[in-house]
Amino acid sequence: MKRLSSLGASFRQGQSAGTLFKHPVLLISGLLPGALFAEPEVTGRIALEPRATSSLEEDPLVVPVVADGAGKARIGRGLDNDIVLPFGSVSRYHAVVSVEGAEFLISDVGSTNGSFLNGKQLCAHERNALEDDAFLMLGDVEMTFMLARTFVRKLLMK
Repeated sequence: MKRLSSLGASFRQGQSAGTLFKHPVLLISGLLPGALFAEPEVTGRIALEPRATSSLEEDPLVVPVVADGAGKARIGRGLDNDIVLPFGSVSRYHAVVSVEGAEFLISDVGSTNGSFLNGKQLCAHERNALEDDAFLMLGDVEMTFMLARTFVRKLLMK
């Protein structure tokens, strides 16, 4: 998990960024109250650790979306999710990104504060196509879903 600016510099210098260029990513942006990001000791999971207020508008945090063996990546506040977002507006189990063939889908799993895809609230347990460069909100947390090729193109433009 890195900031976009540091990945862009590494990429332009020919350094590998590992799984970030093989999987779609979530670019987490906006102002998150009480959130500066670090990588806590959560084995096999991606987690954000609350610290101080952080503005990610110009330099978003990059989180790879790596599905498990069943083709799903669970997102929520609980530490047993694949992507952990420890913010009060995010439910313990908030949403699931799944892969079916070449298509990515997102489902809200009955969260308290809802999930939004391109400004439209998702119905609980309904699967929705997740298009490249889609804007998501899980509770108050803003993010953009990007396929690997779009993400690499964005890095090259930085």
